[in-house]
Amino acid sequence: MDTIWTITVTLVAFWGDQTNLQPSVFVLRSDEAAACLVKNFYPKEAQIFMNSTSGRNTGLEPAASVLSSSGKYSAVQVAEFPVAENVHCAVRHEGAVVVDKEALASPKEHSSLDTTAPKTADQCETSPELNVHSSEKVNTLSLTVISLRILFAKSLAFNLLLSARYFLF
Repeated sequence: MDTIWTITVTLVAFWGDQTNLQPSVFVLRSDEAAACLVKNFYPKEAQIFMNSTSGRNTGLEPAASVLSSSGKYSAVQVAEFPVAENVHCAVRHEGAVVVDKEALASPKEHSSLDTTAPKTADQCETSPELNVHSSEKVNTLSLTVISLRILFAKSLAFNLLLSARYFLF
């Protein structure tokens, strides 16, 4: 009697509580281009606007949003702006407008930027990814990793020595 066992595995992706999340907005600059990075928002639909001190604006085409492993979306829009121009981003998401952190810090300097969005505490606080670890914590982690590597090397050498002794003698 042959018995055939069948195992069925069902994978379920659960992203947790998918409430509306306001995006974090960052401006990235190079010599010839500027990019507006929009991170950690839900749901997917977001419209990115980039404008500069010269009055040139972008945002006619919708940005392609990418789903991350955490279940949140990210998007980026790139445009060419001269180096001398200050560039700022605004994102329309779920009826609210979120602006980049630099524009929130000095709104008088950037009169061409639409800052009519309500500025809540959630939009003004820094992103957890940007928190920098103190040097003591980094040093402690480095020491821990090095000590674990040394312990592994010692145990490997000891096992090889005992194995050689067993097989040779």
